[in-house]
Amino acid sequence: MAGNIKFSPEEGRQMANEIDRSKCEIEDTINRLTNLINGELCANWEGAA
Repeated sequence: MAGNIKFSPEEGRQMANEIDRSKCEIEDTINRLTNLINGELCANWEGAA
């Protein structure tokens, strides 16, 4: 197993901020895809049926 890796408090904050930004981007992408599926794709599917 690898040894302990230590970060300064500032490095820890920077990593946490980057993780939070990435999380927000992923959530936004999921929301856009959900809206696309629930909106346009479902409407097209129902219209084709």
